[in-house]
Amino acid sequence: MIKQRLAKQNVGLIKLWLAKLMVLTNAGNIFHWYNGGMQEAPRSYLKAAPVFTGLVAISYQLATCLLFGFVIKRLLATKMTLASANEQVALLVILTALGYLAFHVLLWEVEERYGEVLVPLSWLLVTLLPAADDQPITPKQVGSVFALGTVAVLVGAMTNLGVNSSGQTVTVAAQRSQLSTQYGAKPVDLAPGKQISQVVKINGAASDVSVQIHAKSHVTVTLVELKTGDEYVFKRHADEYDYQGNVPAGTYQFVIKNQTAVDQDVDIAHVPYYRMAPYPMDDQGTVHWDTSLIYWFRDVRSAN
Repeated sequence: MIKQRLAKQNVGLIKLWLAKLMVLTNAGNIFHWYNGGMQEAPRSYLKAAPVFTGLVAISYQLATCLLFGFVIKRLLATKMTLASANEQVALLVILTALGYLAFHVLLWEVEERYGEVLVPLSWLLVTLLPAADDQPITPKQVGSVFALGTVAVLVGAMTNLGVNSSGQTVTVAAQRSQLSTQYGAKPVDLAPGKQISQVVKINGAASDVSVQIHAKSHVTVTLVELKTGDEYVFKRHADEYDYQGNVPAGTYQFVIKNQTAVDQDVDIAHVPYYRMAPYPMDDQGTVHWDTSLIYWFRDVRSAN
């Protein structure tokens, strides 16, 4: 079976491996890794968000490329005899890094953040491998460093362009903390005819708003602008309800109603004695400061 698949893929398999390797070494999207966004992003930040995230992407990719290039240069210049403990540990680190890369590239899935383990391993190699003899820096060496930096900048810029080619998502306000079902998190039951609500303030316009409810639950979700009374009606998609369209800056209230004849599950984030959001969730007039809906206001901006 494996033989047949390898024969069928042929050159395509090599392309796939190279693509997976590129994903592992791409650090341009680090700003969004494990980051649900601010609870209430300031207006000044929202104006500069595309520039700021772009600078983070390019600078981090540049630093990563320079680090990898420096490690490769030092490896090529080092003749390892394994006579010292440092060289023995360095060999172990090299085998660990190569094994990690081979496992993900050849056998397993890849995501950009998975490749970040290579950064501390690279720093460890820098400290373990012997430095070159102290000699005056020649113009040729300066040129090599300049060329390496130029290549790294271009790679970083191209990576950032690729990351943002289909647009950039800026989180305007969010509360995306949640517990997975394997940790015992359970949704709340919303009884027939009852409702829960929560106030959210946004300091900039959003073009896409979603709130997590629960798989197979049927409720009505509206977002009400408290000053003008404008209502935005959400549509159901799997376990989320969302609204796509312009939502101006202002103070809003989510209103979730159960208009069916049976209880409906609603997902919430609840951590005792911890303030989950700037405004509490209101359950039939009872305020819960340590409980919140799971929502996301985002502005999806065109790369052009």
